Amino acid sequence: MFFTSKRLKLYLGALLVLQVCTLISGISPVRGGFIDFRSFYTAGHMLRTGHATQLYDYAAEQLLQNTVVTPAPRALPMMSPPFTALLFVPLSLLSFWPAYTVFAIINILLLVACIILVKPFLTALSSRWNPTPALLFLTFLPAAIALLMGQLSILLLLLYSACFIALRRDRNFVAGLILSLALMKFQIALPIAALFLLWRQWRFFAGFLITKLQLGKAIAD
Repeated sequence: MFFTSKRLKLYLGALLVLQVCTLISGISPVRGGFIDFRSFYTAGHMLRTGHATQLYDYAAEQLLQNTVVTPAPRALPMMSPPFTALLFVPLSLLSFWPAYTVFAIINILLLVACIILVKPFLTALSSRWNPTPALLFLTFLPAAIALLMGQLSILLLLLYSACFIALRRDRNFVAGLILSLALMKFQIALPIAALFLLWRQWRFFAGFLITKLQLGKAIAD
């Protein structure tokens, strides 16, 4: 077999070095403040300060981003559903860079939680070398980019991992509930929900629909 234990260790070690280099090289661009977290942080600030109606107003976003983050010639518009901004209301109590640091730490913890959740289902990889599942998560290049940019991708990874585990345990209703929380990236969650509807997985779709309706009600209120 090509991936002997020694080759696997060398491969994952090289990926780990590459990941560290990616993180180090990304520090300089991040300092400019023109990262995805910019839009999320500003959205949280807008909700907290009574500007919820301007959440998707480009001019208002640009003005506030230049005020509460860093000056920039253009804004990073809010592209996620409005309930996503609720996650960033507590972080908006901090100034931008401390909030970014806290969110980065949260993302690291979420990634560790993903490893813990999924590892029992990766026994074939663990049998080759026990740290393999954890290192595959930690050396996945998009994880470093999501961490640097302050994206929601790691949170979404946790939600989809939890949804997978709920399905494996035949808790389809709970899996649907979890998937509905991933509507912050609706272009991914909705096709998955549609597949379960086509497969007549009624309990899953009921869980998805109930939470979706509750989120819509909360946004309307």
